[in-house]
This record gives sequence, structure tokens and C-alpha cells, in this order.
Amino acid sequence: MFWYSAVALLISVLVRSAGPAIGLTVIYQVFDNIVARTLRGYHLDGIAAWLPFQVHNSLLQFRQYWPHPSPTLEDRWAADALLMTGVGWVIAFAVAARWVHLRRDL
Repeated sequence: MFWYSAVALLISVLVRSAGPAIGLTVIYQVFDNIVARTLRGYHLDGIAAWLPFQVHNSLLQFRQYWPHPSPTLEDRWAADALLMTGVGWVIAFAVAARWVHLRRDL
């Protein structure tokens, strides 16, 4: 939830309108997935796994928390590294939103 809140905050600060901000959030999520699939097609799985929505979608795959990880998962990260990377993305987007807000002429 923090991730989607950070993305929504950044885009709403950039756009200043609710409707286009929701649309841009959905477009960004689709774009992130397209870039990840393209990178995986070029055998750049490591880079694709670091993209923001890919990190947070990996946190939602409960099979990775089992004692014996499933071999069908695309990216097998340690749960703490995955969580810290997700927190890093949230902080980066929140800081970017704050920076844009402070630079904006209100």
C-alpha cells in the first residue's frame, strides 16, 4: 500500500489533477511491466527484477515465503533484500514528490 501511495503522491503532485493522475499511474504500471518483459527477453533478468513494480509484485508472491521456495518463481530474492529494495523505492518516490512540491510555485 505504501508503494501505490508513493506513486500516487508523486504523480498527483506532478499533474495536480485527480483524473489524469489515476490514468498516468495505470499507464506507468503497464509501461513498467512492458519494460520488464522486454528486458527479460534480452536476458537482462537482473535489471528487470529491480524495476519498482516488479519488486513490489514479487513481495505479493506468497510462495517465496515457504520454507522450500518454489522453482517456478521468476525472481527468487531473499525476503529481507526484497523488502528493503521496496522500501527504498517508496522512499525515493516520496522524496521526489516532496522535491517537486517544494520547487512548485504555489
